[in-house]
Amino acid sequence: MAAGLRGILEKVPTQNGAAPLPAFSRACESAKLSLAGPGLVALAHIAFQEVKTAFREMMKAHARKAEHELSEADCHFIRKNFEYEKFDEYTYPSADLQLSAKNPEAVAAGDYQWILAELHPPAALLHHGAYWSCPDKSTLNSAFAQTIAGKPNFHFGFFAADFTSHTAIRIFDALPEFSNFVAPQRGNPKWRTVAPVDAEVYVDQTSGDVCVRKIGSREFLGSFARAWLIPLGFHPFQFGMSPHMPRLRCGRVIVQRRSWTVSHDELGPGDYTGVSRDLVLAVERLRSEKDWPRYVYIRPTEQVLRRSGAEGRDKDTKPVFVDLESYLFLEIFHRWLAKAGELEVTEMLPDPDHLFWPESDGRRTFEMRTLIVPRA
Repeated sequence: MAAGLRGILEKVPTQNGAAPLPAFSRACESAKLSLAGPGLVALAHIAFQEVKTAFREMMKAHARKAEHELSEADCHFIRKNFEYEKFDEYTYPSADLQLSAKNPEAVAAGDYQWILAELHPPAALLHHGAYWSCPDKSTLNSAFAQTIAGKPNFHFGFFAADFTSHTAIRIFDALPEFSNFVAPQRGNPKWRTVAPVDAEVYVDQTSGDVCVRKIGSREFLGSFARAWLIPLGFHPFQFGMSPHMPRLRCGRVIVQRRSWTVSHDELGPGDYTGVSRDLVLAVERLRSEKDWPRYVYIRPTEQVLRRSGAEGRDKDTKPVFVDLESYLFLEIFHRWLAKAGELEVTEMLPDPDHLFWPESDGRRTFEMRTLIVPRA
């Protein structure tokens, strides 16, 4: 991330090692790395691809397992494979957690396991209604403050935290003393505001990070790379592998569900029109060969989405539930497979027997959106 931004900054005329923020923004635009659009996220996405490639290489030795418990050495694969400046600020994620158990009594007795459903940047708690509906904003704000190591952030015109919906990110409410508005738009009078012409971009000589400061006073306003928007390039936080990625566990926590890749060619020849006997037999054969459970979720693979240009659209990346013993769902499966050419198939966890919340009309589960903070 920082290296890519440094490459652009080197091409901008500087004075005393710094360039005006508007000039740097124009240079990023010319380099097709718009700061107001997905430019920075694209750099983060490229970096994440490198990490996923290294992880897949490590997991090849475990590809035949149904489940792999991650060791301490496994969890250190990034520090063993990559050179990078270490820092803590703006790195703690928001985790969506689910409980898997037979019933509430089992949870009370300690007979349950956690499932890490998804990881997000903490900004996920600042939009989609999560922040305005929070009954104790002061405690949540204090938790946010624990994750930034006293370092400020700045808004420079990035127009969306989620390119698929209209959102309001309440960062100026959550961290008013650490958040700076350094954008050409008009800011709220209550916000800490610095006009873009009064800000300059420079490289921190110690860390190599690309930062912004006030012209004159040199007050540090924030970092481009060490910010909550960067993890948007890591979404979805999923480490897939073809043809199979084992379920990944850390102690009592499932950190990733088991998944498979299936191509349209694997379905084999047959007449799949109308009510198709061939479709039922083909799917049953795949279930037997690949050890698929009855209940799964499907979506196009990352490679398919990248080729189609649909990688950032939720309607294409959100998983779709499929019951492999229901013919109507088999037709849905077949249509998706024919359209995409290749699908990622993921086990349903918690499975139906471990949706622990009973209601009169069936069993339920839910996700708890949390914020991970440093140890006290």
